[in-house]
Amino acid sequence: MVLSIVVELDCGKTLELQPNRTLIDQTQTTLNELDMIDARGVVHCRCLVQVKPLPDTGCQAWTIILRNHKLASHAGGIWELGDPKSLRIKCGSVRLNLHKDTTNAAKSLVKPDVKSEWSNQHEQEWRLEQLGSGEDSQSSIHRNPFGTGRDRKIGYHFYFLDKDVQGRRATPSAVIERGGERALGIHCINFWQKFPQSLTVKPDSSLHYEFLPYTHNEAHEVQGGEQISCEFLLAQGAATKVQSFLDGYAQLQTLNVDPEWITKSRVIPWLTPRNEDDQQSYLALVDQAITGPQSFFAKREQIGQYGWRHFGDVWGDHEAIHSPPDEPLVSHYNNQYDMVLGLGINYLRSGDPRWFELMRDLARHVIDIDIYHTDEDLACYNHGMFWHTVHYVDAGLSTHRSYPKGTCGGGPSSGHAYNRGLYLYYCLTGDLTAKEAVINMGEWMIASEDGSKTKYRYLAGGETGLTTASGTEDYHGPGRGPANCVEVLVTAFEATHERRFMDQAEHIIRRVVHPEQDIEALDLLDSENKWFYLMFLQALGRYLELKISLKEIDEMYSYARITLLRYADWMAIHEYPFLDKPEKLEFPTETWAAQDMRKVEVFQWAARHGSEHQKQIFLEKASFFFNESVRQLNEFETKSLCRPIALLLTNGYSHDFFASGQLDKMTPSPPPSVTTFAPQKTFRSQKARAIRNAKIILGCVGFLSILLMVIVLTILLRG
Repeated sequence: MVLSIVVELDCGKTLELQPNRTLIDQTQTTLNELDMIDARGVVHCRCLVQVKPLPDTGCQAWTIILRNHKLASHAGGIWELGDPKSLRIKCGSVRLNLHKDTTNAAKSLVKPDVKSEWSNQHEQEWRLEQLGSGEDSQSSIHRNPFGTGRDRKIGYHFYFLDKDVQGRRATPSAVIERGGERALGIHCINFWQKFPQSLTVKPDSSLHYEFLPYTHNEAHEVQGGEQISCEFLLAQGAATKVQSFLDGYAQLQTLNVDPEWITKSRVIPWLTPRNEDDQQSYLALVDQAITGPQSFFAKREQIGQYGWRHFGDVWGDHEAIHSPPDEPLVSHYNNQYDMVLGLGINYLRSGDPRWFELMRDLARHVIDIDIYHTDEDLACYNHGMFWHTVHYVDAGLSTHRSYPKGTCGGGPSSGHAYNRGLYLYYCLTGDLTAKEAVINMGEWMIASEDGSKTKYRYLAGGETGLTTASGTEDYHGPGRGPANCVEVLVTAFEATHERRFMDQAEHIIRRVVHPEQDIEALDLLDSENKWFYLMFLQALGRYLELKISLKEIDEMYSYARITLLRYADWMAIHEYPFLDKPEKLEFPTETWAAQDMRKVEVFQWAARHGSEHQKQIFLEKASFFFNESVRQLNEFETKSLCRPIALLLTNGYSHDFFASGQLDKMTPSPPPSVTTFAPQKTFRSQKARAIRNAKIILGCVGFLSILLMVIVLTILLRG
């Protein structure tokens, strides 16, 4: 068998592969990066090839990724289609050839979808095209750079001889064989979901899988830092054996897990099997993600969330609540609050394959589309994650890059950074592209603090403060920025065991909080602007659990432990359900009821470390906020919207562990080894320091100018 990858650009150039380097190499699965070059040797994009042998089958799972590694223009912080630095591809294909044999003609068999029978096409040419999802072809989600939707054929067309057999959604498998040789089979994964795609057998008996076929007489635009992936299974052997294997794999692509075994392993703290969870009202809320007319599956259909750029993401329908139902506003959620993790947790708790299906699809989307795969832009952007679509507007031409024209503009930042779910996905599947993303996001957090890479470097050195600012540029207390930063760094450490990630996480913790911090001065009860302090305390709790597992009961463990308990003591006295004081909220929606579930998590983390008296208080508070969160959320007709469900997926699942008394069965957490600490240093961002220094310089220049003028005038007057 000969496999090649060919990319034809809209400008007429054809790109070929040039071996470059191995990114990650493990015993069974490899991920290689290759340069795609033209006839003059110019690199236009990169190709990642992941090959995963399937044990005891002789088959391989392939992932081919085309990555535009160049930066995007994003003038004014606006990221839209039509960028001059985008890669415009006419056609991208994987081509498979049997070894040449002039004595025997090759024949092929094809199965357009799982319900079809295998069709023997003998030596003839055929083509299977999927140019639409089989549903609404005019959805506003599908835009070209001119802002217009595309007229798409509904469903698939299977062309052979003079026939055109049509169907709705193709999930094709094909086999080509030549007399006396092993047959070669392919099954295309997510073929219809990531349209347009096509599968063709040519007159020379080669098989072409076009993951970007030439359609609509226009090129496919791959934005700077964006990538497109295709996944397929290759099998070799006797034709009947290959057919049988492809049939079985096409119908079963889900891992099997034992929730009881998973929860006993304590790989994820506080996990209990779903069938033992008595919190039925909470579970009913969570299950809206996979069942009923408002499930994530149903919402895909509602806005036609298919195609290679969109499939897998979740519609942010909470932003569309006031838009017309026949023309809903399209807002992309882009993994806010780490929905990949939440879906994975619910899969491990239940074993229900629907959770894994959603997790797998979203993880693939996040890796390909939501992460900015470039080294050529600002350090605070490279390999970062794009925010969800900015509030209250349609995504328009910004696709999954947050900021269309007419908005404030911006780019990736620690305020929206989630890699823990991707690491769980890697652990479950061995997908090295997920591990690469986890590590690169950790690098992004470190690079974002490097003041030598910013425009302010000539006025002020040192750290930027970009990862710890939350809400405003000058607030560097507990917030979503440092919370996500610590989570990303700790996860990168778990993936690599490289100490630099943990060191940076601990540095961020010291910058943001202190065991003797003046909590009242932070004004944390300003719910609208400071609710996110809860995220940081959650990150602190997870950091502590990792320190215990590493047996690092050192100064930083003590620092974080005492800090968490001080904040929890303060919360036990002052915190209340957000919606109890709606006058303090701009929009008192269902989201605030779901956000209260974070308080549950903080109190439970604190109960892990508190005294017996504290533990009793914290667990009582956790139960109170859990029940109030569920009760208040159930009072909203909008309880099935994306954002509250996303929050419940990653918050609240642990309550059954604590409510059932299982904390008492655990070995108590180690006491602090240190109880006194150096005072916290006041931090000012690089930008603030640069502005201060610029003012000093200008003041000095002004003073010297005036002094010089006085001297000159004095000399002139004396003359």
